[in-house]
Amino acid sequence: MSDLHDNTALFDHRLDFLDALRGFASVWVVMVHVAMLPSPRLQLPPFINVIVTNGVMGVELFFVVSTFSLCLSMIGHGEERRPVLGFALRRIFRIAPLFYVMIAVAFIRNFSGTVIDTTTVLLNFSFLFNLVPGYQPSIVPAGWTVGVETLFYVIFPLVYRCVDGMLSSVVMLLLSLAVSSIFFHIIGMLVSNPGTYHLFSIFYRAPIFMFGFIAFYALSILKARDDARLIGCVLLAIVPVLFFAINAGKTSFIENYYWEGAMFAALTVGLALVRVKAIVNDISTFLGRISYSIYLVHTPIIVMLIPSMRLVQTHVPNLIVAYLICLGATLALVVPTATLSYRLVERPANRWGKRWASRIADRPPPAKLVSAT
Repeated sequence: MSDLHDNTALFDHRLDFLDALRGFASVWVVMVHVAMLPSPRLQLPPFINVIVTNGVMGVELFFVVSTFSLCLSMIGHGEERRPVLGFALRRIFRIAPLFYVMIAVAFIRNFSGTVIDTTTVLLNFSFLFNLVPGYQPSIVPAGWTVGVETLFYVIFPLVYRCVDGMLSSVVMLLLSLAVSSIFFHIIGMLVSNPGTYHLFSIFYRAPIFMFGFIAFYALSILKARDDARLIGCVLLAIVPVLFFAINAGKTSFIENYYWEGAMFAALTVGLALVRVKAIVNDISTFLGRISYSIYLVHTPIIVMLIPSMRLVQTHVPNLIVAYLICLGATLALVVPTATLSYRLVERPANRWGKRWASRIADRPPPAKLVSAT
């Protein structure tokens, strides 16, 4: 762990590969929702459909990248007198402001279809909705993932203290898999709809986050090797193999779903070692910076576009062309809207939150952090 923290050349401070992965994940989620939300859904040829419909995996990619990024951020927090408090405040200001804006939007038009009452509003404002049966989907469309992410933020500082290398990362993964399995077997005695509750719960999703720790410490080991670039190419080559194996259900040892974490860990480390311009570029990194806004605003925009999408389905016989028209129209509205929300809500709140958190956590001046960053 000390090697990772002391090597100032280990990571590019721009972390453009992480931004690119966030951008890819956000667009992938938009792709699947463009196809699936209209009724009837947009049909696609099988060879394209397998890519588009698996856009739900974009959520798991977010989870892996999130853990990796949090590990990097903790390097600076270690110099603070109250690092856990600083971490918590930064996370709150990172996710809450835009989420609250989208809750306000739900009062104007309820895009999620979730019943809005006092309990729902209180659970969403407190980010506790993921814990309460029947309230996990959230007022905000696709907001269930924010509930999972928030609960992971709660346990992250403790997990980070316990994980100090590759071996402990693997042990934590195995422990999280065991907890998930135990939770699945006892939840039926506690709630009326155990399958749905388990699907949305942090217990089921936690092992995916643990792959972010594995990716983080794997990169610290591999970065200094003479054959790092070759290893990166091998890891990137593994990604499509795992993708089609997961899609076909041809995995073993652990539940098929959790192999997504392994796949995205390989992708993260691979891109860190080998910068592929087709993936890591100005467009993808820009989309990554506004990815949280993309994720929260895209569903309402798709819902409003559904009547137009039905017209496209009716008048454009080519399935691929019809889908591309719908996707293009969606992105043409989502990206500017997300850019606006990022500049007006996310970025100002995040900057203010970082400054305030640094004061509250008693962060040393930047000159004293050179050796840690």
